Amino acid sequence: MPDIDAFTGRERAAGDCIPVFHYESRVDQEKSDEAGHPVFSDVEYVKIIAPGNDKEVINKAVTQVEIDRWPQQYKQFKEKKEVTFEGTPLKEWPQVTQSQAKTLEAMHVYTVEQLAEVADQNIGNIGMGMMDLKNKAQAWLEWQAGEASIQKYAQRNRRLEERVKQLEEQLAALTESMETEVAPEVAPKKSTRKKKESAK
Repeated sequence: MPDIDAFTGRERAAGDCIPVFHYESRVDQEKSDEAGHPVFSDVEYVKIIAPGNDKEVINKAVTQVEIDRWPQQYKQFKEKKEVTFEGTPLKEWPQVTQSQAKTLEAMHVYTVEQLAEVADQNIGNIGMGMMDLKNKAQAWLEWQAGEASIQKYAQRNRRLEERVKQLEEQLAALTESMETEVAPEVAPKKSTRKKKESAK
């Protein structure tokens, strides 16, 4: 079995590992001694696998370290739900064929993000053309990030334009109100024609 610290440290640098939580039957020594025969209990175990590398697999009893590291997958395991991973599922990515997606999943690569992070020394284990596919995944993710930035700035500009329009409307209403209050009342002019006629 590979060393857990060296393995997880190395693979974390190249791309996170895949946890596979499961139960294994183990002899409960205390209960066995009391019963006088072997008594088995289900114990939580986790297989830690590097994407694209099924040769080095760690299988160990679950501790709080693994629960804290993969809370989503552990929660799904406890709730007996299908384990999912954050990111774009390969089967929904138009750049891969169905057979390529199945091949990648067999090597514990389930998302585009995981494919982009497969270590170079492991990508060749998956099959021919996978390095090219990894490069496409990286390029696609960069493009997506750029599109997200553009959308973010576009939304920000729309909000600013709406705010400017609101301020202009408020300023116009305030100006109109001030002009109405300040304008003096103009008294009507008195006619002087009658006074002139009476003076004659």
